[in-house]
Amino acid sequence: SEWRQLLPDNDLSWKETVATVMEAYKVRTNGAQTEVKGSSLVWKFDEVDPEFGLMQAKEMCVHLNTVLANCPVAIITGKGYVEVRPKGVNKGAMVDHVVSQLYSQVGGVDFILCIGDDSADEFMFQALHARFADRPAGTVPALFTCVVGRKPSSAQYYVNGADEVLELCQSLRLHSTRANRNLSTSDLKGLGRGRVPIRGEGPLNSSMDGSTMRAVFAATRGTSTPFALPAGHGARLASIAASPPPGQRAELGTVDGAAEPIKFTVGQ
Repeated sequence: SEWRQLLPDNDLSWKETVATVMEAYKVRTNGAQTEVKGSSLVWKFDEVDPEFGLMQAKEMCVHLNTVLANCPVAIITGKGYVEVRPKGVNKGAMVDHVVSQLYSQVGGVDFILCIGDDSADEFMFQALHARFADRPAGTVPALFTCVVGRKPSSAQYYVNGADEVLELCQSLRLHSTRANRNLSTSDLKGLGRGRVPIRGEGPLNSSMDGSTMRAVFAATRGTSTPFALPAGHGARLASIAASPPPGQRAELGTVDGAAEPIKFTVGQ
């Protein structure tokens, strides 16, 4: 499909002025970089001394606000960058456009999880809340907005860092897998492709044979992964644990002291 513009025939003549100002501050700030995008320019200072970089960024923003006073642009300061872009072009406008496309093409969505860690991501949170704020009950998708880091935000929730984002996504994956009781071998292998340690307990289908269980060893290489198994898996799993694939080990145990279900841990 072809690229589309949110603001057709947008005047970008201001970019030359912005490029000149950013280049001047780049020369004055060791480690700063300028990035030219399709409809915006970004001055990056994430590799600059934090205190000096922030001071230079604030001074540059004052200068830009003066020379661009009559231009239809927005000057955004984010985590380690300053971006100048056309007004109305932001992540909020884009996420609203994507949701509109989903409603027009497939009839809507029933779940939205929006995660961001930067001031520019606040536009997404605000756009989603504004879109569904006045909808009647039963017509609104399950909406979860989440900011990374505990700080003032329009998001409903927060996580402490990127590691918790990965854990959250993995938990969603496990719950989705749990809802599908007939997992394929390729599905199991896919658990390990994300290179994220798999934590927690997930059920395996009681109809799994030895070859399918061996796929678990391959998929979880290098991790320590407990799975709670339905009754009847113990003997079958014990035979695999006795001769795991090369370079692997397996440990068997019970969950909460019960004979069933069996729990096994795979690692190197």
